[in-house]
Amino acid sequence: MAATLPAFSKTKTAFGGLIYRKRDDTSGRYIFLFLYPSPKYDRFTVEFAASASPDFPFGMLPGDRPSDGGARTRIRSFLEQKSDGWWRANKSDELLEIAALMNLRSGEQVAAAAARIPQLVNDVFVQLQPALSRFLIAVGASPNV
Repeated sequence: MAATLPAFSKTKTAFGGLIYRKRDDTSGRYIFLFLYPSPKYDRFTVEFAASASPDFPFGMLPGDRPSDGGARTRIRSFLEQKSDGWWRANKSDELLEIAALMNLRSGEQVAAAAARIPQLVNDVFVQLQPALSRFLIAVGASPNV
């Protein structure tokens, strides 16, 4: 992959996703990246969070910004390009017909979707850098995390 994840440490897995964390010495808060797969569809997104606690703030919903300086939001709020912030391996979330959805589960379609995953992940990492900087500025953390 051409792009790399900023210097965050993987802390745990949750809800099928991966949580990365880094302490921001400027604000004294922890900054989180949560790579989150959809439980229903063949897609994933990224959430950003900031919290005084070293644990990911699952008590907040995406979009919450309590007065204590914490925050949890999806990457789409900080992307340069217009996007819903989901990276899709296939079109499973756009199909309403069961037969069409089942066709996506065929061996050939699953292989095609899997082949797209490295490029999707690379695209996330390319877009992650500027989006993360915007999030950090919005929550008053150092944009150099």
